[in-house]
Amino acid sequence: MEKRISLNGKWHFKEIGTDVWYEGQVPGCVQLDLIKLGKLQDPYYRMNEIEFHKLEDKEWVYKKEFTLSTEHLNEYDAVKLVFEGVDTFADVYLNGVYLGKTQNMFIPYEFDIKGVIREGINILEVYFKSITKTVKLMEKVSPVKLEWSGDSGRPYVRKAQYSFGWDWGPRIVQVGLWRGVYIRLVKHAEIKNPYFYTEKIEDDKAYVVISADIERYVRGDFEAEVELIEKDISIIKTRTKVEKDRIDLRIKVDNPKLWYPNGLGDQHLYEIKIRL
Repeated sequence: MEKRISLNGKWHFKEIGTDVWYEGQVPGCVQLDLIKLGKLQDPYYRMNEIEFHKLEDKEWVYKKEFTLSTEHLNEYDAVKLVFEGVDTFADVYLNGVYLGKTQNMFIPYEFDIKGVIREGINILEVYFKSITKTVKLMEKVSPVKLEWSGDSGRPYVRKAQYSFGWDWGPRIVQVGLWRGVYIRLVKHAEIKNPYFYTEKIEDDKAYVVISADIERYVRGDFEAEVELIEKDISIIKTRTKVEKDRIDLRIKVDNPKLWYPNGLGDQHLYEIKIRL
């Protein structure tokens, strides 16, 4: 069983090295928050874009205070902090404890905070490094020379490349929590890395493989229910034992409705549900 507690909405942020905190929004970024505060103007008007360039060497911190009840801490076996999208280089702290770093805008990050989070008020801080400074350092120490017709450091970072400027848009090197943040509370166990593929199709039958990893927080035996659904109708429902914290199952689908390329047929899809 899983419960989520959103940490989106109002945060506070400031430039590192200064004392003044401002109100910001998550999801969002430094540039959007400064525009809302009236400290930056529309970057698409006249030469306002230049003011955004001046932010590139600065570093920032975003802070969120939130509370958690004893019920949440005692009822659930695992407590995870999830960032769906961080742009880009940042160090994460909870209640002054370093959790880890981020360095890729496109992937989520998850931290185990069971031993760090506490009843009552908690303080979450995300310290953002200068993207342009970090990229220049990465380029300097990299054993591989990457080529680019513009800024030479751009290929070294997993970040949306348009933010460094393009012929159709301004250069705004965004920095911030661009997607949601939440706490995941998990009881007993959770399903990880679910995967499905078609092994073969022959004689009006499809042979498919379903697999998943199980991350457990309690002892005991687990069983998984796997269901194949077509247009909200259950086609196949079966159960299998979880062995070595894995689900590995092969099923046969009679008269499967296939997926065809555009122009040759319908793009038919099935839904698969896995329950512990």
